Amino acid sequence: MPDSWKQRIVEIESEEAVRFEAWRAIMPPAGGCDVVPRVIRTEFVAAWQDRAGEAAEHADELRDAIMGSVRRGTPDELTPFAGQTAGLVREVLPAGHIVRTLVAEAEDALRRAPRA
Repeated sequence: MPDSWKQRIVEIESEEAVRFEAWRAIMPPAGGCDVVPRVIRTEFVAAWQDRAGEAAEHADELRDAIMGSVRRGTPDELTPFAGQTAGLVREVLPAGHIVRTLVAEAEDALRRAPRA
């Protein structure tokens, strides 16, 4: 995941992760997986958010733009996927650090828990 995407997640509030309804028109569901993703609002998302019908008419070029950003390693420029919980993220930490912290906190809670 590009650092710019991580940083954007740290910066946003939950309300900035919006349902991108035009996604269905641009990327038709395959294999029965029909979801409307949440993305961080970008200029691209703002331009097409409320224009699903028009997005369907331009689906090939919009899909090419999205896939081009993926191939360039900059998918966050157009459609940075992020759920509402992104608003709770305040820092980017290595996964190992997070796991060690969770284990230490769990061990501490177990030590303090009353014995049955």
